[in-house]
Amino acid sequence: MLRFLWKLFNRPGFEGTPLSETSSKIGLHRTMEHFCNLPTVLLEGEEDTDKNKARFTKTPFNFEHTKTWFNHGGVIRTIGEKERGSGTYTSYFESSLVIAQNGEIEASPAVQERFLRLYFSKSDPNFNRDKAVNAGRIAQKGQR
Repeated sequence: MLRFLWKLFNRPGFEGTPLSETSSKIGLHRTMEHFCNLPTVLLEGEEDTDKNKARFTKTPFNFEHTKTWFNHGGVIRTIGEKERGSGTYTSYFESSLVIAQNGEIEASPAVQERFLRLYFSKSDPNFNRDKAVNAGRIAQKGQR
């Protein structure tokens, strides 16, 4: 579904940015600055909680620091400019945030209220594989 939605924005073959690739807050903030009026899609990151498997373990992404982004004129980050004065550069949140993951978002109720949850499952009793195949055939005919 994400690939289809990205095709609508003329970005075929792109699914989103894995949280494991944005290994720091700065990396995530720079990723967020790339998009204006387009959704920023964050894919589920790999979590290694077993200390015997890896030297450095990854902690789950903390969504608490995204809380202020959704305020009007929400600031992603502020950095100092390279000059002699005390000037700063402020990045504003001008995007939407899509989080694609299998697990629940573990955050405070204030953060949970900012997200709309959509569940998709092929094990749903209302899912009919024949209807899905027919919809795919109709879509292929429309591309000709």
